[in-house]
Amino acid sequence: MIVRHMPPSYRAGQQFYDAAVDALDRQGQAGDLTLKLDTYLERWVTGIETGQIEDLKALAQKAEALAESIGDRARLAQWRVRQAQARWNIWADPEPLERAVELALEAFGLADAHDVRTQSYALFLAGASCTDLGRLREAISHQTQARHTTRR
Repeated sequence: MIVRHMPPSYRAGQQFYDAAVDALDRQGQAGDLTLKLDTYLERWVTGIETGQIEDLKALAQKAEALAESIGDRARLAQWRVRQAQARWNIWADPEPLERAVELALEAFGLADAHDVRTQSYALFLAGASCTDLGRLREAISHQTQARHTTRR
């Protein structure tokens, strides 16, 4: 496990995001599910940035289920990119790298046509993961496609 000193701002951020989810849950059916999903996405970032990854798999399950239930492809794509990134740089062994490629390519396919940021980062992650797996031709293909994506 990665052990880092957590800056007070990140701890406050985690507490804020957790409180926001609690508040949305208390609203019941009136709660804004899109806001809840955005909150999960930001909570994920604070966990990754601080190395506090113990609860991230449970958070991933909640966020994925929510994104699928509301049918929000754009946010599901952002979620897939975050999952691919974690598998690429945190859980570094072959199985997570294979999964990182799958998630990144899924994110690319789910992203809105005009969401160059998500598409290009998904392709970068697919290429970087393929590089780490020794699949260089595939890595070059993903990186080339990413470069073309950013030139639209």
